[in-house]
Amino acid sequence: MNGGARHGIGVPVGLLGAALICFAGSKGLNDMMREAQVFYGRGSAHTVTAAACTVLAAAAVAVLASARWVSPVAALLAGGVHLVLGGVVLVDLGTAMELYEAISVGEDAARSMFSAGASGFYLFVAVALLASAAVPHRWRSPASPAAPAAPPRPPRPPRRTRRPPRGPGAGGPRRTPDSPGVPRRGVVRSA
Repeated sequence: MNGGARHGIGVPVGLLGAALICFAGSKGLNDMMREAQVFYGRGSAHTVTAAACTVLAAAAVAVLASARWVSPVAALLAGGVHLVLGGVVLVDLGTAMELYEAISVGEDAARSMFSAGASGFYLFVAVALLASAAVPHRWRSPASPAAPAAPPRPPRPPRRTRRPPRGPGAGGPRRTPDSPGVPRRGVVRSA
């Protein structure tokens, strides 16, 4: 798949991922906090559902942030959506609640989103997704080869390991102690 198609598919994937993370994450976190307050950690079937929603949202963040086959455009869009959802709480709480009510289905979902926004969940997700989209290697196609390697260096001439002989007869054949004309050590020649 070429880069244009991959990034084009990243737009709907990013928007669907943003919606999944937003609604499943806020529902799961809000319900888990409510269960912890009501049941003091004893748990119920509702706790299992809340935990499953939270795990689903975390898995969606992981896929958008790290999967090589997902375009970084998806992480960029989902991160931008979550930056707006988390940043509006910092600006004005009333505006945040109006925004959450406008994009959610039902008052309970809006409260869950408000709770997630006020806790910093959306900002946390936004930073993670935007940071993953900023990594340069994610913008390359998975099938594209790495940058071409530099041409090989030319071979070096062999190094000289021995110094050339010096002194008389340096260039001639090498004489060993058994060669004719070389006196032997310890042997005295008589005249």
